[in-house]
Amino acid sequence: MVVTETLSVMGKERSKLNDNSVMKNILWMVSDKLAKILLGTVVNIIVARHLGPEVFGVLSYGLALNVFISTIANFGSKDYLITKFTQEPENLNFILFTSLIFLLMTNLFAFTIGTVYVSFSPNLSSPEKISVIVMLSSALLQFSLLGSFLNESRLQSFINVKISFKVLIVSSLLKLTAIYWGVQIFGFFLIYSFESFCLLFLFFLNLRSTPRIKWERRYFDRNIFRRILSDCWPLCLSSLSVVGYMKIDQIMIGEMLTFHALGVYSAAARVSEFFYIFGTAIVASVFPRLIEKKNNGQQYQIEVESLTRILILIAIVLTMLVAAFSETIILMSFGSGYEDAMSVLGVHMFACAFVYIGVMGSRWYLINGLSKLLFLRSVSALVLNVILNYLFLTKYGIVAAAYTTVASYVLSALLFDAFDKRTRPLFLLKLSGFNVVKTIYGFRGYWNAIF
Repeated sequence: MVVTETLSVMGKERSKLNDNSVMKNILWMVSDKLAKILLGTVVNIIVARHLGPEVFGVLSYGLALNVFISTIANFGSKDYLITKFTQEPENLNFILFTSLIFLLMTNLFAFTIGTVYVSFSPNLSSPEKISVIVMLSSALLQFSLLGSFLNESRLQSFINVKISFKVLIVSSLLKLTAIYWGVQIFGFFLIYSFESFCLLFLFFLNLRSTPRIKWERRYFDRNIFRRILSDCWPLCLSSLSVVGYMKIDQIMIGEMLTFHALGVYSAAARVSEFFYIFGTAIVASVFPRLIEKKNNGQQYQIEVESLTRILILIAIVLTMLVAAFSETIILMSFGSGYEDAMSVLGVHMFACAFVYIGVMGSRWYLINGLSKLLFLRSVSALVLNVILNYLFLTKYGIVAAAYTTVASYVLSALLFDAFDKRTRPLFLLKLSGFNVVKTIYGFRGYWNAIF
């Protein structure tokens, strides 16, 4: 059974989400994302220059695998649990404790899968395998993100920001220190693992200290457990599919080309991901408000349309700027050895608008109880990505992977919506959002509708 109930019932204590709360939450989330991606990008650039394309490719390969394993560990539970925390505050202890037991099981399952896969990887040396497995061990603590989910459901993103920023500062200092002392790849794998463990541990402490939350075995509910399993497995598969068409290119480059090529490709991906984060943060913070507006048909449609138009306009502006200065960005940031990343970055940025409306569309699917369709959408993009990379990667190199990524986003974020009558209105809405002239002309109205 998938998520089908209407996502509009709120607890009395959060029945009205005022505009100031939403705006403050957006500012906190955007500030957090910007700080993390900006500082992370700067540090990663320094790490990439220090390690060189070949070794940086090995590190990127491990990080990409870690994303897959962490996705399995979370089992697609984030948006589902945020929704349940918002809908059913009277059952909070039951939902929290039951989801804790559930995630402990999925965390162990995910780590086991990752360990087996890495152990049989033919392209990694034994020391590299050990390094990657150490990094993947952070999957065992993914249950700690329950604290982060609860904070988001209460529009208290500032707590998540404070925790993640402290860990980011410490880990960044450790990476810079490692570079100063000439530490090689194993040391960086350890630092990335330390960063994940610290972040998850602090979220767990935050969760334990939350008032009125009791961790007692009597709060385990088998019916809730079954609901989480039945409702989240399509979301997990969907999340894996999304991660697949976002990260499978890096895995396939590592398997089919060389780690040097992967290092160059990853350098461009680090830069493009910095610009992808703007729209993602806005959508994540507006999500609780969209849940509240679901039953108010006209207002809901106005806010979805306004959000779509604003996201596309932001993406187009960013794409034009980055495309114009891609050469300067790559050469000044990464230096010699990464010249081929310029063309990859230029192509990647054309996916920006589709990344934004894709994230918005995913939340729209969830609000309207279309998680199965969301899964099919993601699978179709993943299949297209794998097929195109298999056909063209060895012949045209990493630029082919960049074009394949853009094609996958176009399919999943836009074209797929046209094939089902339930999502066709969303397709038309997204399509109209590319009328930038109309968006600019009515910008103030669209902006005010969201904020």
